[in-house]
Amino acid sequence: MKDLKNKKIIITGANGGIGSLVAKLLAKEKANLILMSSNEETLQKLCQEIKTDHDKVSYIIADFSNIRSIQETCEIIAEIDDIYMIINLSGISNFNSLGLQTNSQIEKLFNINLIAPIMLTKALLPEMIKNKAGHIVTMGSIFGSIAFPYFSTYSSSKAGLRTFSESLQRELEGSGVKVSYIAPRAVKTNINKGKVAEFLKRSKSNVDDPELIAKKIIKAIKDEKKISYFGFPESLFVRLNYLFPSLVSRGIKAQTNIAREILINN
Repeated sequence: MKDLKNKKIIITGANGGIGSLVAKLLAKEKANLILMSSNEETLQKLCQEIKTDHDKVSYIIADFSNIRSIQETCEIIAEIDDIYMIINLSGISNFNSLGLQTNSQIEKLFNINLIAPIMLTKALLPEMIKNKAGHIVTMGSIFGSIAFPYFSTYSSSKAGLRTFSESLQRELEGSGVKVSYIAPRAVKTNINKGKVAEFLKRSKSNVDDPELIAKKIIKAIKDEKKISYFGFPESLFVRLNYLFPSLVSRGIKAQTNIAREILINN
């Protein structure tokens, strides 16, 4: 199991329901943390909470909603020495039919969910490869393997992260740089509030507590797992979807109807 003490780790989306918990758990591992989000107030608050018993924590304000800001952040982190790990946790969702999603909403979602992790990884890789050590950790979703209707942009962005991670694992084989893709099922965080929470409740979907998922993320990281799916039977459905996608389509038909009804009536 990997020792993370004094390892310099970037966490994007650090102010989120999962990100803040991951940061606190890594602080207990005595990692050297660099927290990122677009909300300075919440970053400052989180840093203060962590600093009560761990002084190796700092933050960078990072806006991933547009390419220019992503590039600016890439330039900043490329100048930081000895980054051992990045944990790409930033993410947003859009629960709606594709036709009702604006172009700006779609662009923002893909910038945050997919483009930013790829560009940030690209910025850090040269030094990691040079040092023959590093770890790229990317947060996907079960929805990245089981493409749910009315989550078309979210599902496709997470599917992109899955294939990006798989490709990078093969590309970096033997380099000393590890790549992990972690895919939980639904979690009780702000991304799953409102209409999404109603959909999850009415469809009787399993929803995990963020504390549980944060602990599983840390374990997957320390074990250097290449791919981790959290939750049963969802992890089984992932395998079934690869082999028998039409079977899964029939299986989620009732959930599709529930989602349609929620969106039409709201």
